[in-house]
Amino acid sequence: MAQPPTPVPSSTPDPAARKRFYQALSAYGVLAVLAWTTLDGGLRWLVLILLAAFALKSWVHLRRMELE
Repeated sequence: MAQPPTPVPSSTPDPAARKRFYQALSAYGVLAVLAWTTLDGGLRWLVLILLAAFALKSWVHLRRMELE
């Protein structure tokens, strides 16, 4: 049975989407630095894990938009 073709990433992703993605990553980075300097113990790690999850979710969303 023939396999459906796999999607190929577009060669020109939406520049506005990329810009929003980089802005979001910058915001996550600033929040991570603030969390690292102001929090301690388990709460610090909880916040950093949450920010990493948001960054991963943002990256997955960008990749899905590029594949459409």
